[in-house]
Amino acid sequence: MQLRTIIKLVVLSAFVGLLMVIFGISPSGFWEGVARFFRWLWDILTSLLDWGLIYIVTGAAIVVPIYLLRRLLRARKRPPKSAED
Repeated sequence: MQLRTIIKLVVLSAFVGLLMVIFGISPSGFWEGVARFFRWLWDILTSLLDWGLIYIVTGAAIVVPIYLLRRLLRARKRPPKSAED
């Protein structure tokens, strides 16, 4: 690692450390907050999936049979394909 990089990291660490002291944030409190955020995000995403899945399955009970019936009726109207196509 270059000396210039080490100096940048020391200065940035001192600045971030000063800000954390000013705002009363500890390193463990910061990482606990990050973990809490990702747990909250996971809970939101899974609840949205649960909520949305109900609507998808309910709608599919109507949409999929209509789609299949429509394809079946269209297939009956088409002339058979010849071997040359």
